[in-house]
Amino acid sequence: EVYARLLWPKGHGFPLWSPIPGTNLPAEYVERGVRIGDVGIINSSGHFDFLFNICLPADHPINANRVPEGFKPLSKPDPEDINSEMEHYHGAFLMSRAMQGNTGTQIVPPNEGAFIILPEGSYKEDLLATGAFQDYASRNGERWYHYANRVRFRAAVNGSLHLVTGHNKSTAWTLGAFAHGSTTSSSC
Repeated sequence: EVYARLLWPKGHGFPLWSPIPGTNLPAEYVERGVRIGDVGIINSSGHFDFLFNICLPADHPINANRVPEGFKPLSKPDPEDINSEMEHYHGAFLMSRAMQGNTGTQIVPPNEGAFIILPEGSYKEDLLATGAFQDYASRNGERWYHYANRVRFRAAVNGSLHLVTGHNKSTAWTLGAFAHGSTTSSSC
C-alpha cells in the first residue's frame, strides 16, 4: 500500500508491487503481460488480477471464453491513437517525494518512502483517445462486477475494477518501500 500510494503521484499509472503475471493465466498473457483493454483488480498483494480484455474476442486465447455473459468486444484502438515510446532510460531511479529534498537527497530520513530502480529503463504505451473506452465501461460496468463477483468469485467492491488504458513495462527492476522503520523490497 505504501509503495502504490507514494509512487502514484509520479504520474506513471498505478504502481504494481508484483507486476509479473500469474502462471495460472494463458501462456500468451504470461508472455506479454498487461495490455491496453485489460480489465482486472489490483489485489492486496499489489498484483493485477486479470479477468478479460475488452478488445479481444471471447474465444481469443487471452480471454479463453472467460468473459461476462453477453460480451461483445470493443474494436481494437487505431495504432495512431496509442502513444508508444521509451519512458525511462537505463539506470532510471524514481522515488517518492518524501525521499527527495531540495537537492534531490533527503538528509533526515522520512517516516515512509518508496522507490523503483529501472536498470534497463522502461517502455510505455498510452491510449490517447479514451472516449470509446469510457463509454464502453459505462455501458458494461455492472456486468463486469457481476462477472467478477458471481462467476469468478472475486471480492470486487465498487471502484475496484480497473480498465487498462496504458502501461509502463521493464525487463528488470528493483523496488522498495518503508514505513515507520519497516522495509520491504522486491527485484526481478
